[in-house]
Amino acid sequence: MSDGLLNANQRRHVATHVHLLLDDLAQLGQLAELGGSEESARRVRHALSRAEVAAQEMMAQLDLPPSRARGARQHVVAAANVWATRIYELNAKRLAAYGPVHEELANRLDRLVSDLRHRLVELGEAALELPEA
Repeated sequence: MSDGLLNANQRRHVATHVHLLLDDLAQLGQLAELGGSEESARRVRHALSRAEVAAQEMMAQLDLPPSRARGARQHVVAAANVWATRIYELNAKRLAAYGPVHEELANRLDRLVSDLRHRLVELGEAALELPEA
């Protein structure tokens, strides 16, 4: 149990990420290429299963609410918010983990990442105007 470690907003934020991850894992599990008997497909199915178990364990340990059916409003808002958070991983400074960064990259890339993040925030805000499911 989480014993009050997360406030309501934090619980909602973490739950949203985990729910979307579980949705993505389920979609990956439906890929036709993973249905075969090849060793590589078997390993991927096993890894998907282990990731799903870990996500479910996170939900249980943090006492996160179970996923419920989401309408377009909830799904678009959640996806936009998750990507608005994750998009910062593309900043030039963070790309240094993948190799040397060109000295002029930050000027161009960071502006583009910032613009994309703002558009994602706008998307989430626009989706709030959709009717509830």
